[in-house]
Amino acid sequence: MIWKYLFFAPLVILSGCVSERNRTLSPPEDTQWVTVGVKIPAELLVLPLKVIYRSEICKHTRHNSSGEAYEVPGYNSMEFPLSQKDSTKNFYDVKLARHGGGRCQWHLSVANIRLQYKNTLQFGQDVESVESSIRLEFDYLAANQGGGDQRINSDGLISKDYFPYLTEGFIGGYEKNIWIYNGEMDEGYSALNINSIIFYPLLHSDKLVRSIGPKKKEKGVYGTLIYPDGTTVPKTETFPDIDVLKQFIK
Repeated sequence: MIWKYLFFAPLVILSGCVSERNRTLSPPEDTQWVTVGVKIPAELLVLPLKVIYRSEICKHTRHNSSGEAYEVPGYNSMEFPLSQKDSTKNFYDVKLARHGGGRCQWHLSVANIRLQYKNTLQFGQDVESVESSIRLEFDYLAANQGGGDQRINSDGLISKDYFPYLTEGFIGGYEKNIWIYNGEMDEGYSALNINSIIFYPLLHSDKLVRSIGPKKKEKGVYGTLIYPDGTTVPKTETFPDIDVLKQFIK
């Protein structure tokens, strides 16, 4: 059966509030399945999905500032690797059960799609790739916590422009990182009634934006931001203006 492959494939339990026995997923035969697909550029790597299942049966106890106990839905956090379905199109996907079953009657709540650069040597030695992610919210608890998150269209397609953003920092020790940047660092999408989602990141590899930090921490001293056309401006914000970056692809 399909679910045996999916749920007994290698996965990593990250955290939880119930016993190991109660974390086990056992989707019922009539469960709905959600397909999450990612079509990525050749330069990028799609990491295993970080998925959270929640339970109204196996509760988690918390305490308020007065020390009073209260209960919230339990959670079960794990990772699901995506499988390559089409090598010519660099397409990967995975199926997730909306109803995970088991003793706790787990239901799908959140799935995080995560991307990194495969090879950072093109940006220099000792460059670290910073993980980029988007959050898919499948239940009302996650959607309410997300607040003003975007809704996915009925076709299930999410397409975003991304830019390579190379940062060099000197204060507190030298650090060089490459970001897959789209203007949002914690982007969420409400997927309450969507059963098929395809994420299509559009990476503009030739539109590199760079940030060079100051050597010393002094008042009024800023780093430098270098846009793809060579324009330099003082770096007064942590990240570049995404609207300015998009002008380079028009």
